[in-house]
Amino acid sequence: IIVFITFMIADASLAIIPVFVGKFVAALSSQPYDKDAILLYMGILIACSIGHDIFWRGSEYLYLKKINARSFLYENILFRNVVNNKYPYFVGKFTGKLSSYLSTLGSEYKGFVENIFYNYSDYLVKFPILVITMFTVNVYTGIMFVASLVLLFMVGRITVRKSLEAEKISADINSNMNGYVIDVISNF
Repeated sequence: IIVFITFMIADASLAIIPVFVGKFVAALSSQPYDKDAILLYMGILIACSIGHDIFWRGSEYLYLKKINARSFLYENILFRNVVNNKYPYFVGKFTGKLSSYLSTLGSEYKGFVENIFYNYSDYLVKFPILVITMFTVNVYTGIMFVASLVLLFMVGRITVRKSLEAEKISADINSNMNGYVIDVISNF
């Protein structure tokens, strides 16, 4: 949770930059110049940029130290559960296909974990800011934006369901091909 929060803080420091860019430009274009406001917004922009960089690098470090090893642990647990079976379990089985499935599961899990921290934390920060921005344009724009997001998720569920069925077939075909290769190399 700490790693996820640090990623969100890094993303939030980038997400608020447009607000302060607008205030900075407004302070620059005011007559007479408001030097204090210009310096304040310039300092905030620099602080946001430095804060993002520090939190992003810290998040990546925490990810490598705390999370990355766990994704390999998942694959090891899967392999250990298969390998610990007695010999009769493997007789007549397509062991290359088992190995291919386990490798695919491990890589999918690693990709999922990586997406949670590098992408989904960003979405959790930027979606609310986008919704607020749309409502500041006017209420109808905000309502239309929220309604389109709801519609997007409803249509997306149907699309993802059909896509998952096709991916199951594709994964089975790929694991068969990989399984034959693994078995041929192992038996050679």
